[in-house]
Amino acid sequence: MSEFSEHLEKCMINSGMTENQLAKISGFKRSYIALMKNGQRVSPDTKKMVKLFEALNLSPYEYDELWRKYIRARLGDDIYERNMAVLDFIESFGNISNISMESSFDFKISDVKTVENRIDVEYLMKAIMERECEKKDGYIHAIMQADSVVFINSLHSIYKKNKNLPIEHIVCLENSGILENEKNQLYNIQLLKKLIPIAILSNSNSYQIYYYYDRVSSHLNMSSIMPYLIITSSCVLCISASVDRCIMLTEKEMHTLYENIFRDQKRKCRSLLRKIEGGVDMVEYYNSLSGKEETVYSIAQQPCIGVLRLEHLVKKYFHHDNEKVIFLLEKFLRKNQEVRENSDVKNISYCTKSGLRRLALEGVVDELPREMYRDLEVGDRIFVLKMLQSMIQKKKYELYLLDEQEINFPKELYVNVYGFTDASFMYISDKEKARFVLNEGSLTKILYDFLVELCKTPPVSSKEAAEAFLTELIWELENNVKDNVTK
Repeated sequence: MSEFSEHLEKCMINSGMTENQLAKISGFKRSYIALMKNGQRVSPDTKKMVKLFEALNLSPYEYDELWRKYIRARLGDDIYERNMAVLDFIESFGNISNISMESSFDFKISDVKTVENRIDVEYLMKAIMERECEKKDGYIHAIMQADSVVFINSLHSIYKKNKNLPIEHIVCLENSGILENEKNQLYNIQLLKKLIPIAILSNSNSYQIYYYYDRVSSHLNMSSIMPYLIITSSCVLCISASVDRCIMLTEKEMHTLYENIFRDQKRKCRSLLRKIEGGVDMVEYYNSLSGKEETVYSIAQQPCIGVLRLEHLVKKYFHHDNEKVIFLLEKFLRKNQEVRENSDVKNISYCTKSGLRRLALEGVVDELPREMYRDLEVGDRIFVLKMLQSMIQKKKYELYLLDEQEINFPKELYVNVYGFTDASFMYISDKEKARFVLNEGSLTKILYDFLVELCKTPPVSSKEAAEAFLTELIWELENNVKDNVTK
């Protein structure tokens, strides 16, 4: 028996409900409920499961606990853990703007050739890298996994001090050919979680991440004696996989040799993230998408409205000096609408009540950089919400609300996933602004699979609840307009 089946049986006993009574309420057959209680079945029908759980008269805490165990049993432990890792990855964006400490850069570097304990190796890594930050022509080339806390924290410190220091960073992802094992997916999404804050803090193309595939554990522990490498303008650090042994080389010939080794490895790699620089680059990227994806997902504080017929609002609200941006944005909106009117493409958006209310009451559109437009007037806010409502009624759009008590979705983050092929991130806070595209297919698929399943989990309301809230906002705005006219 699974944890879910044991817990279900316990809840049924406590409720006093019989299998026959639950069958009548939920729509399941009595025999099927018995099979679930005995751990032999897990139903994929979430609507019937909701009816069954509600009939058990559980407290909110008991309901959530039983639902989580149900989702874990239905997905399996590995997929459930992977989805929780993706959720943790998304929530971690809320902490990026809180990174504010700068290093004092007062490390002293001893005249050493070899180091044989972890404390000294980590000290030397930090000292070498942060000293490089102060050089006019400094740079860092690194082959290093994100498992090293000192290495990652040093990169944070560097970009708080000098956002323009060129860093090229090569990492190893778990082999895409064995990603059927969800534990490998878990490793890759956790690695991405550690690297993206640095990409955001660099705020330019100065931090470049490259990746290749291998079996990470066997490669680091068996294939190479000193698999990690940090090269600066003045020295080379060769570091063991356990980060407890290190060789420091300063001779010119050795420096040149290892630079050539790094370049050879880099040629075998691909870029992990592509930065989107400014409004033109952003709209050009959107226009480059095929528009043929069967499903486009977005998750943010607000629903995606870039799929609505809103091109007539561009000239009215955009104050961008570059006419090319306006032209490309109008073209993108027209193409989007044509694709959705003439094909089976569907948009699915996850958002929060507070984000949707901000769009309705303030006219703030999160998916666009604030410097590009002015806030929407109330009449156009009503128009946008009604367009969204119309798309939902035509079954071209699905809207779900995130429970803000369960999911701490960052206000700064906007994510779009286009089928299995593309994922774009936009992060805009008071301190940092960054837009980039994820260029690695297996990670994009992990995000896609997560969003497919998210609507079936406890922190997400039904489509009907989201539509009712949208209708409520439209009614509230229209009544405010009437009241103002009357006055």
